[in-house]
Amino acid sequence: MQRRTIFLDDSRAMRDCSSRITLASSSLNAINCNEKGRLDRIIDYFLEQDLKKPIIGSTADDLESWLLNLCSCTESDIVVTLVRDDRLMRLINVLAQVLQLSASSRIAQLIFTILGRLADAGAEMTELSVRAGLPYLSNIASMITGDPDLIISVLSFYAHSASYELHGRQQLLLYASADELLRPLSLLLQLDSCCEGYKDMMLHDASSYFSLLNLVPAPILQPLGSFLGKFLANCSYDFDGEVFTYLRHMLFFFVAITPLFSRSDDWRKTGNDLLLGLNNFCMHQDFGTLLADFHAWKLCIQLIKIHRDMTQQLLCFIANIASTSINNDIFHDIATLEFSDILSSILAGGIHSAYSDVVLTIEVLFSQWPPYRKTFRESSLIKVLVDNMYSVTHAVVNTSINIASITVAEAWVELFTAGLVSAFSHYLHNALIKRTVSCTTKFTGRCFRILHQMIELSRGTAFEEPMLSALSTDVLYECYVAAHDFPNMAVYASVSTLIELVKMRHEDT
Repeated sequence: MQRRTIFLDDSRAMRDCSSRITLASSSLNAINCNEKGRLDRIIDYFLEQDLKKPIIGSTADDLESWLLNLCSCTESDIVVTLVRDDRLMRLINVLAQVLQLSASSRIAQLIFTILGRLADAGAEMTELSVRAGLPYLSNIASMITGDPDLIISVLSFYAHSASYELHGRQQLLLYASADELLRPLSLLLQLDSCCEGYKDMMLHDASSYFSLLNLVPAPILQPLGSFLGKFLANCSYDFDGEVFTYLRHMLFFFVAITPLFSRSDDWRKTGNDLLLGLNNFCMHQDFGTLLADFHAWKLCIQLIKIHRDMTQQLLCFIANIASTSINNDIFHDIATLEFSDILSSILAGGIHSAYSDVVLTIEVLFSQWPPYRKTFRESSLIKVLVDNMYSVTHAVVNTSINIASITVAEAWVELFTAGLVSAFSHYLHNALIKRTVSCTTKFTGRCFRILHQMIELSRGTAFEEPMLSALSTDVLYECYVAAHDFPNMAVYASVSTLIELVKMRHEDT
């Protein structure tokens, strides 16, 4: 699996830390040896330690000095050698012992920084988490307010672990870590006091409902959000009743940091990590039923208007709520011309990553909220999808074809009037005859089925003759013939009907 890492640059923190420390083992740096030899000496030092008593005084100072040297090794290419070294697990065991026996936050920060870099270099995630990380998380509450640099190192390390799909015991252990992180935050934010009457208030004005940004230093929120989001994104274990509390905290956390999205790309990346976790988990759970009561889609609609780089995850969140919720309140907000204009702007603005979510949203609206069909016919979406058929980008064209396939039964008149047949003719001729655009039989075949459907829908109406005329051009006939041998019976039937239509028209004339 490709490594997905959120690793904060803590080099400045390390320099600040090192400037305050007098190296007790300066002789190590004075030794003129190559980097591998230096690493061997450092590893040997830790493996020779017999750690049974609390680490204090000169022992702590000495360990701190050697940890700084080990930390400097992890900043260079030699870290790859360390990850492959047979002694790595023994070294991690020693570092875990140091965490348990030392009361020094500086030592803990150095160790978690080292562990994070080892993880980044390819060290096995579960071993690092279980052997070194989990036993230390009982101190997390004091770290939040007492030592921000330390918790940043801890969270950066845990973001690595959360980037992998874990199962069984591994996932339970990581869930315990997430729970340890959330519990003190829950107390700080008083999340458990959020009752029914305050849900909407919280989501409309999160900053006034609780003072997360005042209680927790901002640099902590980014790695925390990334960790929580990545954990849930890779979560496949059924936590039963526990999952609702976890999801709720995730959602509240996302809402609380929304005022920070305008500050930098990094903050929006954190928001996207949280949404990715929520969206991925909903594939396995009744997402809408769990979270729809919090009306979070209202906030997502507002954010879509502001933050282009969050569009895909925000729209996916809205679509997931709509498709799984038994609460119809969401449709009063998304089955509107205003929201349709937002979808139009996504299609017209070239936000390709969100195109599939636009299609999903329209499909959900058509299937679950019939009043939207009239809204769609009046919306700007029809013009945009027709215009996009002239694009040379297959993702743009395929999206228009998908939307037309979903909506043609209810909006065929508007689609025809807007020029869909001419647009299909242009696309099919370029794809099948000129071969100037890439295509697949899946989407060209879908075009033929849509055209066939439009013929049937127009019969007996004032549009029948204009429709038959539009579908009987020489250009389209050439496309029909080219597609007649497609290996798909449904396409074959549609194309055969269209060919017969043209022949009959010519015989009549």
